[in-house]
Amino acid sequence: MQSNVQVNIYFNCIFLKKQDAQIVTTGHSLGAALASLFVVDIFETLNYQVDYMYTFGSPRVGNEHFANYFNQVLSPDTNFRVFKGKDSIARFPSSNLGYNHFGQGVYYDEQDNYIICQSEFDPNCNQYYFWQLNFADHQKYVKCTFSQFRGDQMCTGSKNENK
Repeated sequence: MQSNVQVNIYFNCIFLKKQDAQIVTTGHSLGAALASLFVVDIFETLNYQVDYMYTFGSPRVGNEHFANYFNQVLSPDTNFRVFKGKDSIARFPSSNLGYNHFGQGVYYDEQDNYIICQSEFDPNCNQYYFWQLNFADHQKYVKCTFSQFRGDQMCTGSKNENK
C-alpha cells in the first residue's frame, strides 16, 4: 500500500506540472514482467494509462484472460514485445500450462532482421524446437549484453561487436 501511495504522489506531481507527459515502461526479462504488472497496477489503482511499453525477452506473465485484459488496458499497437531467435525465457512458462503473451510481438532472427508477428504462435516467429533454445540469446538485446550476475546491463565493445 505504501508503495502505491508513493507512486500516486509521484505521478500526481508529474501530471500537475506537465499535463501532456507520456508514461513509457520498459524492461528486460523479469524487469519486463514487472513492467507489465506495473501497467495494470497503475491503471487499476491510480487510473493512469501508460502510453507505450517496450519489453525485451519477457516471459509469459498471465493466462489468456489476463492477456486479453492487458490488451484492453494497453493496445497492442503501443505495446511491443521484442524477443530474439532462440531466447528460452521468452517462451516460458509454457503456453501448454495456460500462459499467454500479450502485445505486439517483434521477432529478431540471428541476423538481427525483424518480423512483426501476426499472433503469439505465428510460425515465422517460432522457428525453433524446445531443444534448440538457449539462454545466450536471452542475454543480448539491442546490441547490449545483460549481466546475469551484477543485476545491471552492460554494453561492452563496439556496436558491431555486440550483434
